[in-house]
Amino acid sequence: MKNETKKTCLAFHPYREKMRIMSFNTQGVTKDADERFPYIIESILLYLPDILGIQEAGKKIHANVIEKINNYYAVACDMHENGPVNYTPILYRMDKFNVVDAGVEWLDSRYTGTNTKSVSWAVFKCKCDNSGMQVGVVNMHGAVLSNKYIGYEETTREERHEVCTVWRVDNVRQMLGIKDRLIDEFGDMPFILMGDFNCGSDSEAYKAMINAKLCEAETTASDLFSSGKQTIHEIGQLPIDGISIDHIFGTSDIIFDLYGVGNTAHDLLSSDHCPIFTDVSIEISQTSIKESTTKEKI
Repeated sequence: MKNETKKTCLAFHPYREKMRIMSFNTQGVTKDADERFPYIIESILLYLPDILGIQEAGKKIHANVIEKINNYYAVACDMHENGPVNYTPILYRMDKFNVVDAGVEWLDSRYTGTNTKSVSWAVFKCKCDNSGMQVGVVNMHGAVLSNKYIGYEETTREERHEVCTVWRVDNVRQMLGIKDRLIDEFGDMPFILMGDFNCGSDSEAYKAMINAKLCEAETTASDLFSSGKQTIHEIGQLPIDGISIDHIFGTSDIIFDLYGVGNTAHDLLSSDHCPIFTDVSIEISQTSIKESTTKEKI
């Protein structure tokens, strides 16, 4: 798929900002991750998102993927305050954004025997025009439970599903709370909330996002590229038709122009998740443009 449209910073509408958002579970904590690093990099640079949320970004992903693309991207927050690497980092194009605020925290409801389940956030200020527009981003890897986890070896699938249903609804509550907190602190702004939710559109967690007046890219985009697919797959194989567990949501001021599930050869060899991406338009009020221009002239 060609990316010419994303090489232009501004949209066609004089008061509309355009950007590409991408979410990608890189499966970066498995033993075979080293073999997949070149494919992960190739996938990222193919779609060249302006903002990228990664899940399962262990130390090796930070060292062998993120640092290899640092001529394009920086990480909004790469570590937890108490030291562990951020497994859900948000990357951004350095030529397009400045970071106003960023952080990461563990999910309140999760299996605590692993470090992969966290939620990151960032507030960005756009460099691309005189609007001074800010955009908020939350990136999350939702709770999961396996009978291989200590303390859950004897549980049934139904029992684990019941626990995860409660956990994932709380994961969404935490995401929405972060969004509301940042709006209280930095003012009203458009928000993107994305990640590997580990649940589909038939789940209570997904319904909680919709009930919070958020729109999902896959169901509301005006143009679709390879949608209606499960985003998990066997490495090297095409995803089958079904419900995605990876999602990108936006507040009502975000217009989803295009949604796609990446399925190139590099995408399919990079991870057991396909990257998902969306091109969005964000309305910029003329008032904010005038205010920003006035401040710059003073």
